[in-house]
Amino acid sequence: ALLFSSAYEVNGSRYLWWTWHDSDSLVSKRLANVPVSSLIWSMSQSASHSLLTNWLGNKEASASQALSSITYIESYQKYLWSTLANLVDRVGHSVNEGPVKMSLVSLLSAPLSASLFAGAQIASLGLPGEPSTRSISFLLSFCSLSVLVSMKERVAERADWIEANKTLFQAILLFNVAQTANALFGKPESHTSTSRFQGCGKLGEFGRDYLGNEYEKYLDSNGISPSLNSTGDFEIEGARIAQLEKRLNNYEEDEGNLRAYVGVYNEKLQRIRELRQQAISLENREKDGVLRLKPRESSFGDIIDQISSSRQERVSLLRNQFEANEIRAQAILDMVQYHIRKHQEKIKEIKKELMKLRDESSGSPVVKAEAKGQNSLWYTI
Repeated sequence: ALLFSSAYEVNGSRYLWWTWHDSDSLVSKRLANVPVSSLIWSMSQSASHSLLTNWLGNKEASASQALSSITYIESYQKYLWSTLANLVDRVGHSVNEGPVKMSLVSLLSAPLSASLFAGAQIASLGLPGEPSTRSISFLLSFCSLSVLVSMKERVAERADWIEANKTLFQAILLFNVAQTANALFGKPESHTSTSRFQGCGKLGEFGRDYLGNEYEKYLDSNGISPSLNSTGDFEIEGARIAQLEKRLNNYEEDEGNLRAYVGVYNEKLQRIRELRQQAISLENREKDGVLRLKPRESSFGDIIDQISSSRQERVSLLRNQFEANEIRAQAILDMVQYHIRKHQEKIKEIKKELMKLRDESSGSPVVKAEAKGQNSLWYTI
C-alpha cells in the first residue's frame, strides 16, 4: 500500500491534485508534505480490505479456531467471544464470490480500518486526532510482524497466485516509475488544478473535526500564504509579492523615521557642542579674571583663590555635563545610523527578491498561471 501510494501522495500535494487543511491537527504531522494520517489510512484500509477479502467466503478461515488457541481469556468471557466467533464464521462461510461479497467488503472495511487506525494511535501513545510518526512506525511494525509470523504457516502458493503477484509487482514498479518521472521532469507552475481547496475568508472563524479538535476554517482572504502546515505545498497567487511589498513599505517607512530622528539629534548635538564651547569660554574667562584680580598681598590672594576656585569648579562641572551629553548624543546617533544601514541592506534584498518574482532572468515579466475554474485563487511555485 505504501509503495503504491507514497509517490502519488507526494506528487498530489506538489501538483495540487488536492491540498490538505492548513490548521487541522489531523493532518498536521507530515512526511515530505504528506500527512502521516494519510499514510496510516492507506495501510489500515488496505490491511482491512485484504483481511475481509480473504476471510469472506473462505471455508478454511475460522474465527472459532483462532479463538480456541487463545488461553488467557477468562471463562466467563469465553462464552461471549465464542458466540460472536461462531456468528462471524456463519456469516463469512455463507458469502460466495460476487456482488454480495464485494458489497460486504466495501461496507465493513471502513469501520475496520478506522478501528485499526485508532488502535495504532492509542498503542503508540499519541494524542487523539493527532497521528504522529510514532503511530505509523507502530502500525508498520505490527503489520510486518504479522506477515513474518504468518509466513511460518504459509502453504505452497498456487500458480495463479504467483502470476498475480508478479503482475502486481510489475504494476507497482511501472506506476512508481511514472510518478518519479512526473516528479523529476514535471513543472507544477504549468499545471492547472480544478480541485476544491480550503477556502479563503476572514480569519478567526473556527470549526471542529469529527474528533472535536478545533481548526481555523479559512485562509486569509488578503492573500497571505498558508502559515502553519501547508507552507511547503502551495502559495496563494501573488501572496509572496504582496508580503514582500508590505515589508518593503515598512522598512522604507522606518528608514524615513530614523532619518528624521537623525536630523533632530544632529540639531541637538550641535546645540550641545555650542553650549560646551560657551562653558569652555566661560571657564577661560574665569581663570583670566582671577589672575587680574589677584593682589600681591598673600592674605587677600588666599581669599580670592578660595572664591575663584569655587566658581571654577561650578563652571568645570557645567562643561563636563555638556561633554557627557555630547558623548551620549553621539552614541545614539551612531546607533541610529547603524540601524539605517541595516534597513538599507534589507530594502536592497527585498527589492532584489521582488525583481526575481516579477521578472524572468531575461528581464521580461513573469507570466502568471492562467486562472481556470475553482483553481483561480491558487498558484504553485
